[in-house]
Amino acid sequence: MAKKKNESAVPTIGVTPVFRRIYEAARDHSVIVCVGGARSSKSHSIAQFLTLKFLTEENKRILVLRKTSPSLEESVEDMLLNRIIKRWPTSDPDVSLYDLCKHVKSRGAKSLTFEPRRNVVNKIVFRGLDEPEKIKSTEFNYIWMEEGNEYTKNDFIVARTRLSGKVKPGERNNIFISLNPVDEFGWINSWLIHQPGVYVDRSTYKDNPTLDKQYIADLDRLKDEDYNAWLVYAMGEYAQRDSIIFPPFIMDDWPDDSLFDETWYAVDFGYTNPSCILEFNAMYSPDATLPEIYVRELLYERGLTNSRLIRKYKKLVPEERWTYPCYADPAEPDRIEEFCQAHINMLAADKAVEYGLDFTKRLKIHSCPENINMNRERGLYMYKVDRSTGMVISEKPVKLNDHAMDALRYGCYTHLSPLQQSAPGLTFSAGEPDIERNSSPVRFQDVEEEYFSLSGVTESDRERMWNDPRCWESF
Repeated sequence: MAKKKNESAVPTIGVTPVFRRIYEAARDHSVIVCVGGARSSKSHSIAQFLTLKFLTEENKRILVLRKTSPSLEESVEDMLLNRIIKRWPTSDPDVSLYDLCKHVKSRGAKSLTFEPRRNVVNKIVFRGLDEPEKIKSTEFNYIWMEEGNEYTKNDFIVARTRLSGKVKPGERNNIFISLNPVDEFGWINSWLIHQPGVYVDRSTYKDNPTLDKQYIADLDRLKDEDYNAWLVYAMGEYAQRDSIIFPPFIMDDWPDDSLFDETWYAVDFGYTNPSCILEFNAMYSPDATLPEIYVRELLYERGLTNSRLIRKYKKLVPEERWTYPCYADPAEPDRIEEFCQAHINMLAADKAVEYGLDFTKRLKIHSCPENINMNRERGLYMYKVDRSTGMVISEKPVKLNDHAMDALRYGCYTHLSPLQQSAPGLTFSAGEPDIERNSSPVRFQDVEEEYFSLSGVTESDRERMWNDPRCWESF
């Protein structure tokens, strides 16, 4: 007999195999590391676990982290609030768990509070770990560090010291770290998983019961088309290192912006896939033709029409820089023209993939922890690999996780390759240009120094250098 609407009923929630494994492991382990491939349900399962604790236990504080605050909203916050808590049923079919909570948004953090009865207060805090000191004064029972590759070892140590909330007999505090298999030699794989009290759960797309058959077929097909991509995306294993295209970015202190000699931008268009905006800053040296590059990730967001992307660009890039070069996919001339009509100096990029990658790999590229998506893509950006031999079989990259990488190539190759093409072998010595030929330096005493300005070479500089026969007659 069907129940009446007002008759109480115990709501049920479907859970994944990953949820069941981590639920059991959390009883005996303080640290749970969830490593998995694409759509393996690891993040969803952790969100379900935390929601269950939030609903059923008493006076618990839960901390949900990303490395930076801007990355919270469209990742873990969206997962936990919109996909889990707002859909979590109660005994009243017209009321969700979210309806029973108090959602507070403040500068630097957001929180969700649930008070099921008197003297019982459970709280979820969403925060970016831009500055680890921000969490040092608070105690938590459960901590979730999403995208574990973004954090440093010190970030984890600081977070774990906050895992000191009060528990009842039989309860245990837990810290969860979820990540894709990007950095085989990073601190998580080389140190953390070998520590006592750590449980490692490895998941694949087969652990996700909600995937459609077409997506599964696409992943299975990777095994024959590109074995290395199949290892990473389907099986959640670390890629063979030789196939990863870019070496690790330089992650050192970021210099003051006033020290940069030149700035430009690049955009990778998207809608279903993320649109990406990168800022490039160059520091030239008298000892090298090509500068060192400092890259900022300004935007990485899905669902942006061209008009919205233009508004985002104008908000993120100062108006005085709208005339700076911005390179974009030449296959999208209409979108480029719309940017130009909006008074943004957008240019068609040189889309030579193989040459562009080879050139970009030789640059010294500096990044920073805030470049979350760009840094993540680098570790997943790879050449195709033969299944039987493990050898790279194509100089073109696998078309997955490449939005920031495409923008990186557009900006580096299009803007900087003319330097190398126009002045092969060019070095600087005592303020004068030397060009080596047959192991003997040839000096151009009559060439004005402005042609080779150490503060950066402009487009007009390149044009003069190319058209001046004094520079090239000896080749």
